[in-house]
Amino acid sequence: MPRFETERLILRRTVLADTEPFFELASDAEVGRLSLAPVLRTLAQAKQAIRMLDAGARMGQPSPWTMQDRETGQWIGTIGVSHVFSHGKSVRVGFAIRRGFWNRGYTTEALRGLHDFLFERLPVNRIEALCFAENAASRKVMEKSGMLLEGTMREYIHAGGEIFDTTVYAIIRRDWESGRTTAERRT
Repeated sequence: MPRFETERLILRRTVLADTEPFFELASDAEVGRLSLAPVLRTLAQAKQAIRMLDAGARMGQPSPWTMQDRETGQWIGTIGVSHVFSHGKSVRVGFAIRRGFWNRGYTTEALRGLHDFLFERLPVNRIEALCFAENAASRKVMEKSGMLLEGTMREYIHAGGEIFDTTVYAIIRRDWESGRTTAERRT
């Protein structure tokens, strides 16, 4: 997992030294309510989760990067590829942010950086992301990053004894290239 940077962020492999902030994120019931990730109950579970992510990354499996503030070094959250489809031409990404960092633009910046990283370095043609239809903040992040709403899958996710509608957003290579070219011409 190569490290890369955006204007305000370092995106790097998650390591055991990240256990406490990782646990803060993964044990937050409000974060868990808005995501598909299981809520962790102990630091030992967080350590085990990081070990599993690291082992998977070493075997070439999708694994999230840690988002870290470049200036302060603060641990913000995770972002990365969760699924690879069609022989690597399509991927699904996901993100989770510690509550104290919500509404600061970090997630949008990280998601744009992830789009750039994936389209520049891999033969990916499509990047998609899912969120619960009721999660307006995640929807806004995906839209601001350049992803387009493709639709809503009705009653797609079953979690915590409930059934949720799920929205699908995506960006394809030609849209990313077109947006990048347009942005470059403006600067």
